[in-house]
Amino acid sequence: MNIAYEISPILSASGFFGDKSGVYRITFDLISNMSEHLLAIDPDSKIFLYTLNPYLLLEPNSDLDYLLAKKNVFTISYPKLPVNLRLDDIDSIGLAFRPIRKLRNLINNFFIDRFRFQNYFSELEKELAKKQVSIVHLSETGFIPFKNIPCVITINDLIPFLYPQWQRQETVKIHLRKLNTALKMCQGIICISQNTKKDLVTLFSKYIKNQNIEVIYPSLSNFHPEELPASFREVQKIVKKNNAQLLVEGKYFLFFSTYEPRKNIASIIIAFLKIQKNFKDYKLVLVGGDGWGNVREKIIKGIQEHFPLAEESPIIALNFLSDKYLQTLLKNCAGVVYPSLYEGFGMPIIEALSYGVPVITSDLSSMPEAGGDAAIYINPRDTQELADAMAKVASDSIDKKINRSLAIKQLNKFSWEKNVCQHHEFYAKVLKK
Repeated sequence: MNIAYEISPILSASGFFGDKSGVYRITFDLISNMSEHLLAIDPDSKIFLYTLNPYLLLEPNSDLDYLLAKKNVFTISYPKLPVNLRLDDIDSIGLAFRPIRKLRNLINNFFIDRFRFQNYFSELEKELAKKQVSIVHLSETGFIPFKNIPCVITINDLIPFLYPQWQRQETVKIHLRKLNTALKMCQGIICISQNTKKDLVTLFSKYIKNQNIEVIYPSLSNFHPEELPASFREVQKIVKKNNAQLLVEGKYFLFFSTYEPRKNIASIIIAFLKIQKNFKDYKLVLVGGDGWGNVREKIIKGIQEHFPLAEESPIIALNFLSDKYLQTLLKNCAGVVYPSLYEGFGMPIIEALSYGVPVITSDLSSMPEAGGDAAIYINPRDTQELADAMAKVASDSIDKKINRSLAIKQLNKFSWEKNVCQHHEFYAKVLKK
C-alpha cells in the first residue's frame, strides 16, 4: 500500500514560518512513525509527500529533510509551475489563510488563478497515479480530494462551529469548507478524540452518510528527533536575556501553547498571583508563539502594568521556543498548567505527563481523555480552584510516585506503534469498502 500525505502543516511550521502547533506534531509524527511501521511489515510500500502550496518548498526545512532521509519516504515529481503562479493565487481558492483582496483584483484574477491551480492539481493527481498511490491522507490546510484516489482526512476539533468567537472569521470559513469536503468527498474521517467524534456526530448527523468514522488518538510526540535537550544553564541565558528573574529547578509552573483566547492564560496568571504570597520562590513561565486576538500582547502588557520592572516580575513570558529548550523547561518544572476552555485533544497534557511532572488541566471537552487518572482536573473558569490546585503541587502535598505510575499507564494509550497500526488498518478498511 503506497500512501500519500499532504504536508503543508509541516512546511508552514518550520522555524521560518511559525511555531509547531499540535496539528504540526500530529502530522509529523504520523508520517515519521508510519515510515518505520511500513519498513517493518511491508518494505515495498512507499510514502509520498506533496503539498498544495508548492512555494513553501522554496525555503529550507529541516523537518522535511529528516523525513526524506528515510528509505521509503519521497516527494513526488512536481510539475513545472507557471512563472506567474503566486502563493496568493492558491489562497484565492481557499486552501490556506487567504489575505483580504480588493474586489477589483478578485474579479480580474479569480478565473485565471483558478485555471492555473487546477492545471497544477491535475498534474499532481497524474504523478500520484504514476507512483501507484493507493490512498491519500489530506491535511488540515490542504484538503482538496482527488477524484480517482480514495482520500481520508483528520478532524482535529470542531471549535470554529462550537465557539466561533474564539476564531478568526476566515478560519471559520476555511473549516466550513474543510468539513464540507470531509462529509461529501472523503471516504474516511479520523477524529483525534471521542469528544471530537461526539461533536461531529451531534452537529452534523444529517450530513454523515456512508463515511467510515474512526477515533485514533495522537501518538506521544518525541519532540524533534534531532534536537537534544539544552542544559538548564542555556535556558537561564534565555530567561536572563528577557531581563527576568532566573529560574530555580522545580520552582516554577509552566504553560506552553499558542496564545489564543480559548487557552485561558489570564486565569493562570490570576491563580498564580493568588498563591504567590505563600510561595514567593516560585515563578510562572509562559511559552508560546503569537496566535490571534492579540492575546500575547495583552498578557505582556498586563504583566508590565503589574510589575513595571521586569527583573522583579515572577511571571516570565517567552516567545516560541524550539524543542531543545522546551524539553528542558518541562523536565525541570514543578508542574504544567493547561486550563484551556476547549481542546480537540490536548497534546501538551500527554507531553507533560511523559516527563513525569504534575499536570493541572480542565475537566472539559477532550482533556480528561488525554489526562486520564494521571492529571489534576479543575473548572477552568474558577480561578480559586485553579489556585488551590497550584498550591497543592507547590506544597508537595501530592504523591509524585503515584502520579508517575498513573502517567506511565495513561501514556500507554498513546504509543506510536498503536497509532500507526490503527491508521494503517483504517486505510485498508477504507480501501476494502
